[in-house]
Amino acid sequence: MPLFTCISCRVVFANSELQKAHYRTDWHRYNLKRKVADLPPVTAVDFQQRVLERKAQISEASKSQGSYCKLCCKHFGSTKAYANHVMSKKHQEKELKETQTLVQKENEKNTEKGIYEENIKELSNKASKLEIKNGASSSSGLDMKYCVPSTKTNSKKPADPVAQPSTSAADEDSDCESDGSWESVEGEAIPIEACLFCPVVSKSLEKNMQHMTQAHRFFIPDAEYLVDVDGLIAYLGEKVGEGNMCLWCNDRGKTFYSIRSAQQHMTDKNHCKILHEGDALLEYSDFYDYRPSYPDYKEREATGTDDEDDEEVNIEELATDGYELVLPSGATIGHRSLQVYYKQNLPPRKYTQTGKLLPRLLAQYKSLGWTGISGPAAQKKAKDVAYVQNLRAKRHLNLSIKANKLQKHFRPQVVF
Repeated sequence: MPLFTCISCRVVFANSELQKAHYRTDWHRYNLKRKVADLPPVTAVDFQQRVLERKAQISEASKSQGSYCKLCCKHFGSTKAYANHVMSKKHQEKELKETQTLVQKENEKNTEKGIYEENIKELSNKASKLEIKNGASSSSGLDMKYCVPSTKTNSKKPADPVAQPSTSAADEDSDCESDGSWESVEGEAIPIEACLFCPVVSKSLEKNMQHMTQAHRFFIPDAEYLVDVDGLIAYLGEKVGEGNMCLWCNDRGKTFYSIRSAQQHMTDKNHCKILHEGDALLEYSDFYDYRPSYPDYKEREATGTDDEDDEEVNIEELATDGYELVLPSGATIGHRSLQVYYKQNLPPRKYTQTGKLLPRLLAQYKSLGWTGISGPAAQKKAKDVAYVQNLRAKRHLNLSIKANKLQKHFRPQVVF
């Protein structure tokens, strides 16, 4: 005859149904925890006795807690004295002020989240019930109003409903007609010394980058190809400060109405990172230089050819300074006083130096275990970079074709 036992509780059962029911009891769970702590199991009678003792302790604690007023921070010797204190006018006035403060805080929080009309009615009803119950409206002479400005369809941000005492009807009208003030409020860009995700302000950009890396796990993607750290952080500060935008969601996520709500979203959702893939590569292309990753980069460095960053130029403006002469063949002759400069063969650079910040930043990333991207993510990133290169090549070709029409020394290819 098979035996159905429980090793943790050291009991035997007649059938499997009783064993399964035992596994779902609090007694079995309690013995499992004791087994993990290397303690001997307790019997069912002992367990029930401990449960009753615990319930008695909880009831005593609740009784002692009932004789203490958290709002006024006072202890009372009996429940009757505590009940008299709750019914006193001083306690009720303090409770009313606390409720009004709660309403104001909830209004500010809902304004940031964009929820500003439905929940305000519920909170205002709580204050009005307390007001009617305590008779504060007739005794104190305060007439509480909740001015909720009407929202416009073309407004970008909701109005700020704040509960405050009204002194006259003119003040009420002036407060309620201020719903258009949000339209003129514009956010300010976050400076490069301030954190993008919290109110911390550092002494320098380097200290700020260290804080964001250690506190928020913020890493700049493709940092080895970054050429303008200051410009990138300043641009990110404009996105978060002026645009109230999440760096990872970009335009795909919801709209935020304040810097604080956008920062709270990024920290809560673990979005303290830059979206740097797909079409988003074009957004940050001005701050990166991927030419060192090209296979023929060293050959171009040796020959000094660099066809990037070509721009439309007006040849007449270059040729009228008295130091150059454009021949009909297209060749340019320079003045002999500038031969030292013409002999140079330096490729143009958009950014001549990145400073000492980037090497320190890369060293900090590597010390924290950052190894860049690898595997499928690296293959996907390579496709994105190739996509951006093709777009740049098409743009350069279109610009070159357009610039051919500006060469006035060319003759029309016609036969006379």
